[in-house]
Amino acid sequence: MNVEGGRAVQPLDCRYLLLIYGVMPLLWGMLGLDLAVWDRLLLDHYLPEYPRQWFIWSVIFIMPHIIASLFTFADRQYIQHYRSVFSVVFPLIIIGTVVLHQVIGGVFSFAIFAAVSLYHVLAQQFGLTLMMLGKKPESDYFLWKWLSLGAALLVYTVIYGKHFLISAADKGEGFIRFSLYASMMFYTAAFVYARRLARQSRSVLGKWYLWANVLMVGSCLMMTYLGYAVFAIILPRFIHDFTAYCVYIVHDSNREMSRRSNPIYRLAGHLRVPVWVACPLVSMIIAYPLTFASNDILVLLTLSLIYLHYYYEHFIWRGGSLHRRHIAFLH
Repeated sequence: MNVEGGRAVQPLDCRYLLLIYGVMPLLWGMLGLDLAVWDRLLLDHYLPEYPRQWFIWSVIFIMPHIIASLFTFADRQYIQHYRSVFSVVFPLIIIGTVVLHQVIGGVFSFAIFAAVSLYHVLAQQFGLTLMMLGKKPESDYFLWKWLSLGAALLVYTVIYGKHFLISAADKGEGFIRFSLYASMMFYTAAFVYARRLARQSRSVLGKWYLWANVLMVGSCLMMTYLGYAVFAIILPRFIHDFTAYCVYIVHDSNREMSRRSNPIYRLAGHLRVPVWVACPLVSMIIAYPLTFASNDILVLLTLSLIYLHYYYEHFIWRGGSLHRRHIAFLH
């Protein structure tokens, strides 16, 4: 048990965050069996082009964890502390979303959304890596981070960009080959700096977590190269969302132990539903109509909430923040 801000705080054991990366060998096992035993039966007949084509995937991933992150603000003290986020920034985000997706639209708006989403997904994992390494962000870290992001961006350009390529097949295939080769170059350079970072790690867990992220990016690259782009989408999203849920649940549990001021968990407590059940369950229920929205207003609201999530997640978990007073990381 750690103590922050004078209150007892149950820490989040980062070994559990490392276990989430266990999805990586599972996906590689399925891929290997499909290539070696099933003669691509899985790829050709059962796997969709994108995981969002699976109903259950859309119910569980992306929007639910964003709603769960909003639960961390469901407290009078938090609302007062972060009032500018909701009274100033959120309206500006709504305006920006309308301009980007309704006025501009097209390929440009999709590219911006995809790039910002990719950065958010990977930056969370890289930030946790830095914390577990136990060192300040210096040049080796920044070079590893941005080279890895560059490699991943090129991979996802191949995955999503093929629908926007010039119709001429030879130009399209040339673009894909160039992007994959460039991604390999970025990844190779990132690997060099990862080795340097590993030698600087102050903890064994930090070193393992670093290599898990190196392998995650490399796996996305190789899965795309082998034709299993859907696995390359599933892998980082699965790790990102489950990691986020772990953080939210531990934070909210600690907050409830000290104040019991969150109306969502107060109601859940009356029903004898623990936080670790209420958080994902209620977030999935609330996210459902937003995930499957067809109304233009709801779609814009959903996009605005996503961009708002990207904004505040950039700073609310930093050391010294109000959120960090109710969570500690054991590493």
